[in-house]
Amino acid sequence: SGLGLVAAFIGIERPFLGILGLGILATLDSVSRGLLADDGLWRWNTLNFLLLGIIVLHLPSLVKKVDSQHLALLFFILLLALELLVTDDPKNGIQHLLGVASAFGFTAYLLRTAPFSRTWYWFGMVNGFLGATGGALYYLNSADLPYINPNAFAHFPLGAIFSVCLALVEVRSTREMRNLTILAALNVVWVFLSGSRGSLIVAALCGLYIASRVKAIARGKGVLIILVVLGIAIVVSGAFPGLRTSASDRFAKLFDSERSIANRTSGRSDIAFAGWKIFRSNPLGVGTGGFDVAYSQVDIEGLAFAGLHKQAHSAWIKILAENGIPGIVLLVIFVGSFARAALRTRVRGLRGLGFLTTMALSVAFLSTEFQSKDLWLFAMSVIAVFQDKRWMTGVETARELELNLAVA
Repeated sequence: SGLGLVAAFIGIERPFLGILGLGILATLDSVSRGLLADDGLWRWNTLNFLLLGIIVLHLPSLVKKVDSQHLALLFFILLLALELLVTDDPKNGIQHLLGVASAFGFTAYLLRTAPFSRTWYWFGMVNGFLGATGGALYYLNSADLPYINPNAFAHFPLGAIFSVCLALVEVRSTREMRNLTILAALNVVWVFLSGSRGSLIVAALCGLYIASRVKAIARGKGVLIILVVLGIAIVVSGAFPGLRTSASDRFAKLFDSERSIANRTSGRSDIAFAGWKIFRSNPLGVGTGGFDVAYSQVDIEGLAFAGLHKQAHSAWIKILAENGIPGIVLLVIFVGSFARAALRTRVRGLRGLGFLTTMALSVAFLSTEFQSKDLWLFAMSVIAVFQDKRWMTGVETARELELNLAVA
């Protein structure tokens, strides 16, 4: 984290190092918050405040370069801020707002570095290696480390996988393709061993995208690379038999018909149902951050966690209950904007990346809210990729890009 902070500050003058630093911080965010931070305003929000500071420093350039996707997110942020006026829990609402608004801090560096050759490749290598080695160290020493919620920890290797997906835009050889794919496979194993079902589905979507790019770019060698990588993943997961069994049992629990739906989802189905009831009673929402208070007042017989202040654990449910129809419409527009961008490009690799982003965010927001920085870094990075003139104009046509990606 210290190295990432230093690089992020250097990025004020050298944006390439800056985005690598922010990538490290975003990838490590779930772990650093779990191991180092307390509930204090500053320590818990260190990365948020850093990103907000970057926004202030680069505000003029940001205003000049925002596009329709940025505007969709900006309108969503403005709605969250406006509905702080009616919430019963403004402190939680501000925390919620910070998690979303700080995403533009990534954009401030991304818009300056995305056009540089090899930015995405090194972004993927650095974060992919960080996730692969960090995940191994964590599982080998977990007995001696403080407890981290598995659902939160899973965003550490998941962030690394997102970075590998971005790196596939710029691979130039079989060796680069192989290295990135191995790093992605190791990080998928760490996500699986965490037992986080939502994160594993997102990781699987990323894996399908990576496999399709390997097959398309490496051609005849693609199948071999995929088989070798799958073998490595199986061997590595076998080195942690206890964790593998625990994770497998957790996934099997979802399909156990002898359990109630609430039991199979660890009570989250009840939370979602309560969120729907809150929305039905308040179509315009109860205010940003107000879900926990509203949940404690819901009267449903047999409701899990009845009478307690409980978070939504789902961005979709949270926005539906807190910000109502306007909030859910704006969030759908933003998440769907990546698929729309994919339909408008002629570059096959970018088309898949756009569809992947919409699907990944859609699934991730079913099981997490907006605090995970890996999701925001990935989303803002994909916007920067689509804004890159090399892909979208005659500087580098779709055919030229495919030739550059071809394996020698």
